[in-house]
Amino acid sequence: MLSNNFQQQYAFKKEPEANLDGENEKCYGANLTKFEQGVTQKGGVSLWHAGYRYVKSKNIHWRCSNLDCQATAKAEEKNGQFIGSLGEKEHNHPPAIQKKVCEELRNRLKKDKRPILGEVRANIPDEVYIALGSDDALNQLIKRQKKQKFGNVNCVDLGKMVIPAFLTEKYNSSTLIYDSRDERGNEDVVLVFSHARLLDILSQNKHWACDGTFKSAPRPFAQCFCIGAFVRGRIVVCVQALLPTKKTIHYQEVLREVRRAINPNEPKRGF
Repeated sequence: MLSNNFQQQYAFKKEPEANLDGENEKCYGANLTKFEQGVTQKGGVSLWHAGYRYVKSKNIHWRCSNLDCQATAKAEEKNGQFIGSLGEKEHNHPPAIQKKVCEELRNRLKKDKRPILGEVRANIPDEVYIALGSDDALNQLIKRQKKQKFGNVNCVDLGKMVIPAFLTEKYNSSTLIYDSRDERGNEDVVLVFSHARLLDILSQNKHWACDGTFKSAPRPFAQCFCIGAFVRGRIVVCVQALLPTKKTIHYQEVLREVRRAINPNEPKRGF
């Protein structure tokens, strides 16, 4: 059962329209129905009405997306709005309002250049949270979309790896503040990411916090090294670096490049 708050927040409107024009009346009957437009997993058009989802069958004919349901509809697009009529057969299952919201959120993940799963998950009803699927499944969805946009990125030969500018541009400034390939060729590549605003936060703090994670580092990098600062009792990650090894020399290289931009006190290791 769906909660009352969820039903009120995401209630679907039934908006029958009468006699919009003679041509539509002959095709669909006297009472016309407005359908809400959605997007299928493959990027096609789906229609929604009263919590029920329809996918295209042929021409103006639509069928319920549940394969064992025989409910149908007729609809076509008029001035950006899908208008038509419902078939005689009723649905053999309850409406799934939460699936409409899930469809919208999944489409948002596909369209965003830099989707953040936590932002998508935030402030959604429990019903939608559950129906949206696991974090692992959504991460796989994001990976598939990235693969479609950028293809198979060659990370084996880092000398040939090109980072698209639109992935590093933020507020008219590049977040890639250091690429070791520009200094010493393609051996033991080190990449450092930050931004002028984040570097300002570091410069204004007496202590830094340094830590590294291994699981989040994309191959062939060995570690994602993070530098943060304490702001109002919380850690703000200001620098992220991809390191080829766990050797001290590469940590020192990151700190040296950060120091070129700011003038900090000695960093404090460990969160």
